[in-house]
Amino acid sequence: MFSWLAALEYKPFENHTYYVAASTTLLPPTPTSGYTDLVDGSVVNPQETTTYEIGAKWSLLNERLGLGASAFLTKLSDEITEDALGNQVVNEDTRHIKGIELSATGKLTDQFTITAGYAWLHGRVKNGANAGYAIGLMPEHSGFVWADYQVNEKFSVGAGINFTSYRYTSDYNPATMEGGRLPGHVTVDASANYQINDNFGVQFNAINIFNKQTFEKSHGARHMVPGQGRTFLLTAKTSF
Repeated sequence: MFSWLAALEYKPFENHTYYVAASTTLLPPTPTSGYTDLVDGSVVNPQETTTYEIGAKWSLLNERLGLGASAFLTKLSDEITEDALGNQVVNEDTRHIKGIELSATGKLTDQFTITAGYAWLHGRVKNGANAGYAIGLMPEHSGFVWADYQVNEKFSVGAGINFTSYRYTSDYNPATMEGGRLPGHVTVDASANYQINDNFGVQFNAINIFNKQTFEKSHGARHMVPGQGRTFLLTAKTSF
C-alpha cells in the first residue's frame, strides 16, 4: 500500500503564511462473516481517505494577535457498504466531509492570553443504500475559548469553555427525519500550574467542572456511551 502527503507554503511577508495541502491514508478492510463472499470472490481494495486543504495564518499587532483559517474537503472511497437490495458492494466514492476551521490567539497583556477556535463540518453519504444521508456522530458546530493568566514566574492558572452541537446517532435521512440525536453540550474546564524549580513542577486539571452530562458516541439510537464526568487530575512533571 502506498499513501502520500504533499504541501506547498507561501510566505509573502514575515507575518503572513498561506498553504495548500493534500494527503491520502489507507485502511485495509477487516473481513467479517457478512463480507466473506465479497472478500473471497474478489480483491478488495483498502478504504482510502483523501483530504484537500487550503489555509492561512497571520501574526498581527507585533505578534500579540495570531489568526488562522482553513477549509478542507475529505473523501472516503472503497468503503464496503450495502446497496438498496442489501447486497454488499464496494463503492468508489462513498462519503464527503467539507469543513472550515478558524482560530485566534490574543495576548491581552504580558500575563493574560486568550485562545479560541471554531469548526464547521458538513458531511454526506454519496453512495450505497444511505446515499444522501447526513453522516452520523459528527457535530456540525464545535468550538472552545480558553484563557491563561500567568500570576508570576512560577504559577499560572487557566479556564475555558467547550461547545459541541448535537450529533445524529447514525447516518441520518433528511427526507424522513428518522433517527436519534445525541444532544449538544457546553462544558467548563480549568487548570493550575506551579513550577517548583527548573526540574520539577505540578499541574492540576479540573475537567467538566459542573458535571454536565455528555455522550461520546452511540451504538444505534438506544445504546449511548457517556462522556467524561467531573474529573480532577494532579500531575507531577520533571525534566532534566
